[in-house]
Amino acid sequence: MPRTIWRYILPRGEYVPLELPRNAQFLHLHQQNDSEIGLWFLIDTQESKVVRYFTTAMTECAAPPLAAKYLGTVHLEGGSLAVHVFEVYRGSDAQYGLFQ
Repeated sequence: MPRTIWRYILPRGEYVPLELPRNAQFLHLHQQNDSEIGLWFLIDTQESKVVRYFTTAMTECAAPPLAAKYLGTVHLEGGSLAVHVFEVYRGSDAQYGLFQ
């Protein structure tokens, strides 16, 4: 089972799908280049891939649905923008995510 740590850049969007190896374990998130969000996962490179969904919310804006797990907060644009990141349960496509 070849395990390694991979980084994915989270695109902007309401419900962003990321194709990750099944059972990818979320480790950390951090800003990248002051305008992007990097997500780090511990993965098994031989696992089949599944789609997991992520979303972001700004402070004092609409919150994500209840079926979401908070992953962390990053500060972008020189610290002037706080972005809260969540993994969202979207049914069978996300069965290998945080909501098993």
